[in-house]
Amino acid sequence: MAQQNTFDLNGMNISGILNVQRVHDHLYSSGKPTSAQLEILAQAGVSVIVNLALNTANTGFSHEDRTVLELGMQYIQVPILWECPSANSALFALKAIYHLHNQLVWVHCDDNKCAASLMYLYRRFYMQMPINEAQDVLHEVWQPDETWSGLVNAVAMQLQTEQQQAELMQETSSND
Repeated sequence: MAQQNTFDLNGMNISGILNVQRVHDHLYSSGKPTSAQLEILAQAGVSVIVNLALNTANTGFSHEDRTVLELGMQYIQVPILWECPSANSALFALKAIYHLHNQLVWVHCDDNKCAASLMYLYRRFYMQMPINEAQDVLHEVWQPDETWSGLVNAVAMQLQTEQQQAELMQETSSND
């Protein structure tokens, strides 16, 4: 299901990066960029790289952190295990990404399945995108298996609970 979108970011061609998806003007996700692609992202104005994958010898280059820092970007790594993803790690990553909303952020994992799953949640809960639209965008990259559907549902329930608590607190404070 690998997809090659043809578009650019601030005049730089990013079509060669695996499974690129634009979330909004300041947020993109993809599969793992190469060192040369990270240079293009830096030239395009990306200021933060968020890596959701483990750095292993078989996933390309193992010095992504150094490369990103040497290119003048910030580097955040929140590894999420593929076989046993953690809802806490996913929530932490989503909240970190949300707090970077005024910067140009690039989120990636090995093939954009993990990142696309989190961006589905981001679209639903932080952008208020209707669930069907958010699912359509997610399904451009993949249809989550049972493990990842479980993670997405668990994190969605936590985010929904947090939103309801915030609304309740806001109502309570406005009634005082």
